[in-house]
Order: sequence, then C-alpha cells, then structure tokens
Amino acid sequence: MSSASRLPEPVQARPAASIAPRPARSDGRFIALLTLLCLAIVATAVLSAVVFASFAPTVYGARVDLLYKSSPDTSDDARERVLKTQRALIGSRAVLGPVAEANNTSFDRLGSALSVDVGLDDLIHVTVASTDQERALRLVEAVAARYVQTAGDLSPEARRGREILEAQIARLSERAREAPAEDAAILRERIGHLQDRVLDLEIQSLGQSRPEQLTPGYVLEKPVSPKPLRAAAVGLLIGLALATVVAVVLGRRRLRPARSP
Repeated sequence: MSSASRLPEPVQARPAASIAPRPARSDGRFIALLTLLCLAIVATAVLSAVVFASFAPTVYGARVDLLYKSSPDTSDDARERVLKTQRALIGSRAVLGPVAEANNTSFDRLGSALSVDVGLDDLIHVTVASTDQERALRLVEAVAARYVQTAGDLSPEARRGREILEAQIARLSERAREAPAEDAAILRERIGHLQDRVLDLEIQSLGQSRPEQLTPGYVLEKPVSPKPLRAAAVGLLIGLALATVVAVVLGRRRLRPARSP
C-alpha cells in the first residue's frame, strides 16, 4: 500500500484536569487563622478608638434648667409645637448673637457648643460645652438670661402698638401743656384712654406663656467628652465591619476550586 493512501493516525485527547480535593485539616487551619485575624482586627480597632479618645481634650458641660409655663387650656399638640419653637429660639441669632459678641466668640462656635433638650413637664435643659468649666458656666448663664428676656418680651405686633400709643401720648401731653384749660382737660382725657390701652397690652403680655429659670448654672458631674465606653463601642462597630469584609474576601478566595494539571 502506498504512503499516499495511508490513513492519518487518530489524535489522542488530553485527559481533563481533575479537581484536587482539599484536605480537611487544611480547611480547619484556614478557619482558625481567619478567626484569629478577625479578632485581631476587632481588638485593634477598639484599642485605637480608646487611645484616640484618651488623647482628646476634656470637654466640660454647664447646664441651666428652665420651665416653660404654658396656659392651662393649651392642648398637647399645641404645647409640643410651642416647645419646638422655644428650642429653636434658644439657638437663634436673636439669643446667641449678643451672647457670642459679649464673650468674644462667634455665633457658629457658640451654636456648635450648645445643646437643648426638652424633657417631661415642659422642662428645657440648656447645656454649653467648653474645655474651661468657668467659661462654660458663664456662657450657659448668659444664654439662659438672654432667652428668658427675649421670650418674655411683647410680641412684635404688641410692641409696635405700644410704641405708637406712647408716641401719641407724648404728642398729646405736649399739646396739653400749651392748650387752654378747657382744651387741656379734653386732651388729658384722651391721654388717659391711651394709657389704658397701653396697660391692656401689658396685661395681655403678662397672661402669655413665658419661660422661668429653675436653677442657676451648674457644671455637670461627668465631662461631655471624651467618653471611653462610647469610643470603644464605635471602635467595635468599625472593627466588626472590617473583619466581616476581610472574612468574606478571604473566604471566597479559599472556596475557589483548585485544579490539578
């Protein structure tokens, strides 16, 4: 038979790569090492947070307790809205602006150091934080005094009405001094009516709800910061999150099948 008619030899297929089984002892060792690594990550995060907090400066808090007296016929919903308004008023520029200017600080800095908590029975707790106890006490007392003064004033409409009435009384009093006796008596009568209206505005203002300072300023027993337990809790959460990510990544790489040639 000639070489041209010779059939080609069949090509032998390569054997498929087999998946090598992973020893059980290796898996146990990997789990143990991964557990130790995760514990080390969590412990490092907690320790770092506590050490960082220990080097932070000590911040003290000074507080004043206030009572906002609402009218007896005020509903619960209305009282809640009023207390929210008072809370916003304490942190407003109308209250903090003059205090910040008098104490050589900025409005933003004083606002960041201020915290207002509304408790039960219309109690308002005003707290100012500072690294200096005396400064914190001085600031919180100034804020409370300014707030009581601002909240106790007449409303803008009533204040404007009183100013108009007082201006009219001044003009009529000047005319009464120069007028004849008969005209002066009529003017004095009109002045009396205007004074009665001013008195009505003042009485109306007295009937409105107003805050009352219950306690003088006092320094809190425990500093506002640092708080090692809170720092440790934050470090624990961060460490658990990092450890979870590391465990998932390494676990997926470990579960990839190893192929033997």
